[in-house]
Amino acid sequence: MQYSEERAALFRPSWNFLGLVGVLVVSGYMLATSPPDGAARLLIIVFILNGWLVQLCIHEYGHALAGYLGGDHGVAERRALTLDPAAYTDPVMSFGLPLIFLLLGGLPLPGGSVLVNRHRLRSRRWDLAVSAAGPLGTLLMLALVSLPFLLMQDDWVTASNVEFWTALSGLGYVLVIALVLNLLPVPPLDGWNIFSHWMSDETRAWAAGLGYTPLFVLFAMFWLPTPLTFAFWNFVDGLSILVGIPEGWGLYGLDQLTLF
Repeated sequence: MQYSEERAALFRPSWNFLGLVGVLVVSGYMLATSPPDGAARLLIIVFILNGWLVQLCIHEYGHALAGYLGGDHGVAERRALTLDPAAYTDPVMSFGLPLIFLLLGGLPLPGGSVLVNRHRLRSRRWDLAVSAAGPLGTLLMLALVSLPFLLMQDDWVTASNVEFWTALSGLGYVLVIALVLNLLPVPPLDGWNIFSHWMSDETRAWAAGLGYTPLFVLFAMFWLPTPLTFAFWNFVDGLSILVGIPEGWGLYGLDQLTLF
């Protein structure tokens, strides 16, 4: 009996994750019901940042679940199936730098990193599934956030709840950015891990040895007015409109998040 309870605890959503969801719900409720004077901007920031963190947990849970199903049962022992952000994190790379990047310019640096022992996976197809499962988690979160916009009626937006729709738009826009960014074929992003599935082990090992250098080079390029930058943001704008976020709303919500 004790063993089964301990086993169940390895798969039970953590209090840390439930706390993030709770803050997201409470801040959303306050924004939807006439937030106190002067508190709307702060609540929008709290809502978007917590939504991004919830997405991070779901994203990394996707990697972990695929790894578990593919043969690496050690992910359960590492508590990676509890949706606990502490199980996916490096304090600097997972929270510090991503939050700073969000507050500086709204470009969400990929956060957590769940450890999957790919040598234990039953096949290369499971290796591909592990790489793809994270972005699928982000896509699921984006679908949940964009659903209200797809169902929206003309009378849903009022003077008392417009801050809520601003925050939800900003969160949806951040999720679109995170999804598109993470699918770029640049090491060590998931897009590269998916793309490199068809490459040799030597090429994959060489790319892994580059560490975060290609990612920081990419981010540096995005701070400059290059054709790549314009193409990226045009694609993000088009995709956000496609999933239902009204034109201009997502960028306006993102502007509320940016502090500088």
